[in-house]
Amino acid sequence: MFATLHEVTGVPGPLDETWAEELAAAVGSAGPAAGVLVARRLSLGEGALIALWPEAEDADSAQAALTGRVPTSTGADLTLAASGPFEVVSRRDPATPAAGRPRYLQLTTFSGPRDEAWVRAVDRADEERIWPAIRDVPGLLGAMTLQAADGGRVIAGLSESVEACEEAIRRMLSTTLLPGEDPGYLTGPDHVDIQRLLVAHLPAQVTR
Repeated sequence: MFATLHEVTGVPGPLDETWAEELAAAVGSAGPAAGVLVARRLSLGEGALIALWPEAEDADSAQAALTGRVPTSTGADLTLAASGPFEVVSRRDPATPAAGRPRYLQLTTFSGPRDEAWVRAVDRADEERIWPAIRDVPGLLGAMTLQAADGGRVIAGLSESVEACEEAIRRMLSTTLLPGEDPGYLTGPDHVDIQRLLVAHLPAQVTR
């Protein structure tokens, strides 16, 4: 599966959220979308759109179709900037299925370019150290790892609360490096952003 990530500007005030569903509908008109997430920052400002696509060519064509201005029925003139496309290289599920729905989206960005050694180191850290430490955080609903062609990554984490995001970060920072891990490859992310999730239409193979 593949993804496109778009920063959304021109977002109206918090009293109007109809734009989010209209934006999700626009994704459907851009190609055979497999899923869509629409979020906005907790304060006034930008939002984010992640769209999932079955094939790489779908993501390529959708990125071109979605980039630019998207008018809404409320008169808000949204503008979408594109990042990617990405390949969805992993999906992480919580230790036990949660009854709640995702309400927050955390975007953790590791900007490219990144070499193959970095990718291998981060994959090992995620699989053997980080995810085992955080997968049972109450309210954490899973994560997807999106990888760009230059090795850069964006991790999209879903949760029921901001507190779940904070607890996951606390546990992650409390882990001890595994034997053979090189801390030179494990520097922090370039950017972390937590946004309120307004639309979450995801297939079963992405979240249960």
